[in-house]
Amino acid sequence: MRIFQYFKRKIKNKVHLENCKLGEGVQLRTKVICEGNNRIDSFSIIEGDTVKLGSFSTISSHCVLRGPISIGRFSQLGPHVVIVSRDHPFKSFTICVNGMFLNGDRKKLQIVKEVKIGNDVWIGAGASILKGVTIGNGVIIAAGAVVKEDVPSYQIYGGVPAKFIGKRYTDDIIDKLESISWWDWPIKRIQKNYILFQKSAIDISDLNSIK
Repeated sequence: MRIFQYFKRKIKNKVHLENCKLGEGVQLRTKVICEGNNRIDSFSIIEGDTVKLGSFSTISSHCVLRGPISIGRFSQLGPHVVIVSRDHPFKSFTICVNGMFLNGDRKKLQIVKEVKIGNDVWIGAGASILKGVTIGNGVIIAAGAVVKEDVPSYQIYGGVPAKFIGKRYTDDIIDKLESISWWDWPIKRIQKNYILFQKSAIDISDLNSIK
C-alpha cells in the first residue's frame, strides 16, 4: 500500500502525490492511505481518523469524508457525497461536541463506527453514508440517498432512508462475480480479459469464459 500523510489545509494547484491525483482546494486533514491510481477531485475534504482508498478508486468534487473509512478497489464516489463515521452523543446532557466548548473534552463522547465500502461500488451524487455502515461489492447507491443500514453485494439502494430497489444481476451471476473477485486480479489478467470489461451487459456465459 502506498501511504501519504499531508497536513496542509489547502492545495492551490493540481498535484500528483504518491500516485494519487489531487484537485484544486482539496483538504486532507488526516492520514490517507492510497493504494495507487487514485484521484480526489476539487474541494473535497477528508478528516477524522484514517481513510483508506483502494487502487483505481476515485472521489469526486465537494465530497466530505470523516474517517475511519475503508473504500475498496475500483469504487467511485459522485460529487457532494458525505460519509461520516461518527455521531453526536444523543443521550448525553447535550449533543454539543464543539472543540471550543469545555476544552473539547466532550469530543471523546462521540459515537465512532468505521464505514466500510467494498470493491466496484458506485455512490451517486449527494448521497450520505452514516456511521457503521458496510456496503458490499458491486453496490449502486442512488443519488441523494441516505444510507444508515448495511447493503449486500450487487444490490441497488435509494431514497431517504435508503431502501432496496433491486439487484444488478441474477443470483448465479452475483455468486460468480463474488467468487472470481476480479478486483484482486493483477492488471495483466484484467488486460487479457479486455473484451469482457467493454461489454455493456454480461451473462453467465461471459463469466464462464474468463481467461
